[in-house]
Amino acid sequence: MDVRVLPSTMNVASLADGALQNEPDWHFYCNLGTSYASTGDYANASRALERAFALNPVSVDALVNLADCYGKLKAYDTRVRVLNKIVTLCPTNAQALGDLAATYELLGNKNKAEEHRGKIRKVTGQ
Repeated sequence: MDVRVLPSTMNVASLADGALQNEPDWHFYCNLGTSYASTGDYANASRALERAFALNPVSVDALVNLADCYGKLKAYDTRVRVLNKIVTLCPTNAQALGDLAATYELLGNKNKAEEHRGKIRKVTGQ
């Protein structure tokens, strides 16, 4: 998760206060989710990132961070759903393919894990 998108002096409370003054857009929810995640609050982070994706359904960045949150929450089935959305939007996203392989491995689905490792090899040429 890239927590560098926010200044170090910004905190969750300041983001929430800003939402009261303006109608939040997807950037707001993406930043809010990243801020929550940087404090280890993956439940609130995932809610904010889901909202960011709902407002901008082609935001791969929001989805990557969302998948990371679901991984931290050990919500592996939901993580697979999100990672598959990333691959649908960007079929050559090696990070998502690798995360899918690792998640399928955690779920005990070795065939799906190997299938995604094969896709990584095709994408990376290795």
